[in-house]
Amino acid sequence: MSKIQVNKIQVSKIREVRFRVRQVSPKALLIFFMMSFATSFVADSVVASVTAIAPVANATATPASLGETLLEFQTRQYAVRIFRQRGILRLNLHNRQTAQVEQRNVPMRQTVTDTGIIYTNLQGETVYTVTVAPDGSAYDLKIQQDDRPIYSDRVQSDRVQSDRVQSDQIQSDRVATTETPTQATRSTNSNPPSNRAVALQPVLDSETIARFETSKYAVRIYSRNDELRMNLYNRRTDKVELKAVPVKSTHSSSSTTYSYLSRNLVYAATVMPIGGYHLVVTQGDRVIYNEQGY
Repeated sequence: MSKIQVNKIQVSKIREVRFRVRQVSPKALLIFFMMSFATSFVADSVVASVTAIAPVANATATPASLGETLLEFQTRQYAVRIFRQRGILRLNLHNRQTAQVEQRNVPMRQTVTDTGIIYTNLQGETVYTVTVAPDGSAYDLKIQQDDRPIYSDRVQSDRVQSDRVQSDQIQSDRVATTETPTQATRSTNSNPPSNRAVALQPVLDSETIARFETSKYAVRIYSRNDELRMNLYNRRTDKVELKAVPVKSTHSSSSTTYSYLSRNLVYAATVMPIGGYHLVVTQGDRVIYNEQGY
């Protein structure tokens, strides 16, 4: 086929296309262009919507990445948080004195025993142990390095502290209600007004010399207005047996004992520098209570 014949065929096809375009009405062309524009606009809108939603989804997921808090408390030195993140138990430990985070997102394991729930880190030379009492009334934080204890503290839960404050207040209200004028006068004469005021004031951590517990009692020794005092709370009966009573201190090379004489009972709380505690209650020559504290 010659070049002239090819050119004639191409010209014929172009004329045929032009003729078909002339046959399409202007209205049909307008509808076609409008549909094309609408399709392009919808596609662009979907892309824009997805782009706009993506940051919101990330922002929503950010709090979830913090994990579910299982336990949170503070000791005198540390703020402790146990939480579950993506199915893994973890520990955050913030030193309140240095204002630094010493441990963050440390993997932990949980062990349930008769003495409570124990959380321990899975790795590292330093061992961090958090123990929760079986009834949830107290928390323990212990830190060991090379089997050597370097920190140990026990605190009561917020619920127990609140219950104790209410118990103290109820006990004070009962005493104030049941006292006869003669008893009130006798109490006022035997104790200076400052002693009664001291008993009603809450004890600050800065005033506390020692605080420990036994299976039956919670003991606090503190100093206020240059006077040593003791609080004794019976955990079993939920009653405050001693409230801001003055105590005498006896020092030795290995310990200090704080004692209080109540009628025929003597309460003696012994504190050792290494952190050991002991509570002894005697009646005459007979020991009626004797237990180590923690």
